[in-house]
Amino acid sequence: AAGARLSAGEPVLRIERADGGARLVTRRRVVEARYVVGADGLGSRVRRALGWDAPPSGPRRLGLRQHFRCAPWSTFVEVHLADGVEAYVTPAGPERVGVAFLWDGDRLEGRASAERLVRRFPALAERVAGVPADSTPRGSGPLERASARLHDDRFALVGDAAGYIDAITGEGISLALVSAAALSTALDAALRGGGAAPLAAYARVFRREFLRYAIATRAVLFIARRPRLRDGVLTALATAPWLFRGAVGAVLGPR
Repeated sequence: AAGARLSAGEPVLRIERADGGARLVTRRRVVEARYVVGADGLGSRVRRALGWDAPPSGPRRLGLRQHFRCAPWSTFVEVHLADGVEAYVTPAGPERVGVAFLWDGDRLEGRASAERLVRRFPALAERVAGVPADSTPRGSGPLERASARLHDDRFALVGDAAGYIDAITGEGISLALVSAAALSTALDAALRGGGAAPLAAYARVFRREFLRYAIATRAVLFIARRPRLRDGVLTALATAPWLFRGAVGAVLGPR
């Protein structure tokens, strides 16, 4: 409806610079463009092809998800914490529950599996004991990604492709939407002859919003990795819910 042309099932094989723009090569054709936006996630092909990959600064974190065929026992998302690993339980349908695990790579020896990870959470293991799986397990990692650049005169990165720390706060989608709106405005101005200034303005918006996300995510990871501190913080927040609302609002409240 907005005028975009979609090409499903047509992965980009090669990304090249061209006079006045860029060129995307697929198995079917060559696409010429003034700008290319890499909105292709953690393992961004665009970021890698441009040589913008940067080394992450934090520990190596991994993730795995599995669905189970049973009625959800809660309408809320549950977060279960153990030593070095978390489990996130989400109602995903009238007869479907999703469980996602996140863990530090150095805390789990050997091959990871949903069956092995769920045993670290006795209450959760009891809930899903004997319940049939409703999806194939999918893993991802390492989760933290960084980019040396956000844009140049022909390419721009947005969403997880532009940078990512961890899924523990669930802020990835909101950050992607806010930065996509800023990039849309910047590209419109650039295509109208605004030069490099609009894309520099986009970079400032992204870095400001990413800083909010980074502060919250690294703070939660710091607490989650320290059981005594974690238990004390959770007890305090349960006793004073207003404190929790204030902390979330201060870091992740409306822009």
